[in-house]
Amino acid sequence: MQTVNLLNGIVVAERDYQEREEGDTPRATRHFVVTGTNNGGDAYAALMTYLHANFDDGNGGVATYDIPLKNVKLSKLDGALAFNAECSFEFPQNSDAPNSVNDEGYQMPEVENCDYQFSATGATSHISHGIQTLYAIPATGETARDFDGGIGLNSDGGYDGVDILTPRCSFTISQSFPQAWFTSQYRRTIAAGIGCVNSATFDGFPAGCVQFKSVDAKPVWFNYADAAGNMLKDWYWRASFKFDVMPSATLTFAGQTFVKRGFDYLWKLTEKTEDSNGNTTAKVVQVNVEQVYNSFNFNELGLSIPQ
Repeated sequence: MQTVNLLNGIVVAERDYQEREEGDTPRATRHFVVTGTNNGGDAYAALMTYLHANFDDGNGGVATYDIPLKNVKLSKLDGALAFNAECSFEFPQNSDAPNSVNDEGYQMPEVENCDYQFSATGATSHISHGIQTLYAIPATGETARDFDGGIGLNSDGGYDGVDILTPRCSFTISQSFPQAWFTSQYRRTIAAGIGCVNSATFDGFPAGCVQFKSVDAKPVWFNYADAAGNMLKDWYWRASFKFDVMPSATLTFAGQTFVKRGFDYLWKLTEKTEDSNGNTTAKVVQVNVEQVYNSFNFNELGLSIPQ
């Protein structure tokens, strides 16, 4: 059997092997491959759509051989837009079992639920050169000197500069994932991405303008009722991913226009000189833009970003 999610082209296919145990505690396991996405939430949703279409128990649930679905495990396939999926089917324990709860209400997990928070503020930055020299007024009998936009020429021929307020934005994406999502491989992916900047457009911001700051993840427990009315307990992951944003800037030097990406570092080579009157001045003779943070494909995080 196979089904295709026509909305985004995700394909779910069942593998040729399955496992089944009969007896007093019957169990079954079915294996699938989900292709066409690297987003764990999308893969999980497509798989559940497939299961409900092909293994519906007639009561809104999923079952095989009349054994209800207990757990779904997703694992990302290296180098592919695909996941392996293992679906375990087992009868739940009754209300006096160790993993049950005895309260009256229940709450279903909000897997794929995404919260987005955005903040924009000013951050202090130190600059050595201004955007434009508006006035250069010499003393009587003196000639105005050209410092090439430099601020506060010092005795070493450099510039003391000034602290200014520059835009700095940040946003947090909080999202829920199935239990199997936070695998060792996914944790390694997160570790590799911390401190990196986006290698491609992310949340509408161009490459080099978003930095992955941190992630906090914890299990969220919920209660649910099975078909017999027993109260059971399960959990899913809730994770918050934090990012900083720094806008890019289009600049011109020596007649050449270039773009400094947000988290790139710009520095200027300045030479100390004397003008025709013997006055000390300094000129910028070269501008360098350096990439100081590694790039990372943020799409590997599998986040659902609101439009």
